[in-house]
Amino acid sequence: MKTFFRNCSGVYENFRCGFPPAKIVKSATGNRTRRQLRVLSIVTLIVVASNLSAGADPEAKVEIQLTVIDDAVQSHFATFFNVNQRVVATGDGIFVVYLKDTHDIESQPPSRNHWVLCRSVDDGRSFRQVFSLQANGDTTIVGKAPEIIADDSGNLFLVTCMNDQHVHVWRFNRDHWDTPVYHQKNRIGGFAPKFSVRLDAESQKLLVMTAAYFLSIDLETGLAAKSEKYQLLDEGEFAGPQYSFLDLTPDGELFAAWHTARKETSYYYDIHFAVSRRAEAYRIWRSPLNQRILGGASGSIVCDNSGPAPMVNYSTELSLDGTQTNGLNHMLYKGHALHFIHGGRCAADSYVQSRYTRISTSAPSEIHRITEPDWGGRTLQLDSSDGFFCTQDTREDTPLYVVSHRGQQLFAIRSVDNGNTWTDYAVSNTTSPGNNLYSVTGNFRLQNDHIIGVYTEVHPQTPHRLIFFRIPTVPQL
Repeated sequence: MKTFFRNCSGVYENFRCGFPPAKIVKSATGNRTRRQLRVLSIVTLIVVASNLSAGADPEAKVEIQLTVIDDAVQSHFATFFNVNQRVVATGDGIFVVYLKDTHDIESQPPSRNHWVLCRSVDDGRSFRQVFSLQANGDTTIVGKAPEIIADDSGNLFLVTCMNDQHVHVWRFNRDHWDTPVYHQKNRIGGFAPKFSVRLDAESQKLLVMTAAYFLSIDLETGLAAKSEKYQLLDEGEFAGPQYSFLDLTPDGELFAAWHTARKETSYYYDIHFAVSRRAEAYRIWRSPLNQRILGGASGSIVCDNSGPAPMVNYSTELSLDGTQTNGLNHMLYKGHALHFIHGGRCAADSYVQSRYTRISTSAPSEIHRITEPDWGGRTLQLDSSDGFFCTQDTREDTPLYVVSHRGQQLFAIRSVDNGNTWTDYAVSNTTSPGNNLYSVTGNFRLQNDHIIGVYTEVHPQTPHRLIFFRIPTVPQL
């Protein structure tokens, strides 16, 4: 079975987030690339937020806490890409993982996998490195920083996918952050650098979807049985699989979404979704709209609009020449519906537009979409494809947040009606004029009543900076 795998270039990865590619310049002082992670001073910014409680002051102020974790990052892909959780909070503190550098400097040992795990025990005001992986000597093995997941006991699992055709898994037991229990490699059948991970606590599995493969990995061993890994997506008539997204409900429904890329140009083409279930061991995938079986372990799903999976974007938004593009930025299940942030170009040479779509999983005919031309609150709109959803739980009556940026400003918007309407929630001051915020990502569930996340502050020349942020969602005393 032929599968299309195209590693989208850095140009397209930057285009997706709404600004031109950063120019990476070799540093004249190689010692900066080897500096150890330092604890840097916290920067706290006061932001204006919309307080939605009855009779509240609409200009009530809350604080967005910004902390510089690392000011000597040599890769502008430090937090790429934003569907991957790079931060998690447990009873032992806040943990962040990021790509430190790629050692593309001639005077340095060659490496493409230098990532760092760091920890904060003071609510993100300072961080210290607890583990670092630097695989020297092989520049052919390329991968982004792992996604970080915590189980109910506080153990950490780090998962990434590299072009050695393996999904890599590290486990760190609680209080042993400096030494992994294991580093396991799960072989798959192709280069799939984009991936998404969810933890199924009931089945004790890490659920991983790469660009085209699905794996169910045992927490104890870090390995997927042969029967628990298979090719989920296959090349379509017009496009091949590119980015993948997963979200798991408490009752064991696993939703997957993906967008495709044109074979000849790598333009993002269309967006689709499907659902699988714990009760069926995640081996069968169906349409959430009519429960029609699409494929699974017994046969791959054709990934583009020539296949059977339901599509998020409209058919009128498809083009074969790249004049219109469709890229999925984030997907989350909440309130009996799938919520999508997606965007693309609507005409040749136009800027990237962001769109919001909600598709009901209980009444499939109910589709709510905001497209004009950007969406958001009264003054804060998404004008790029960067950002992520965050919520307390999957209930319909709890707030849904989106964190994104405009230029150098981090901001959040909020919906209290499951995505029908959105209001301004918080916006930061300009953090560093002339620089770009890139790949804003966070934990997709509130952590101790806070939204927490990280982003890369990309400078015109290296080094760049890694920034942690923390946004309260309840009044702070």
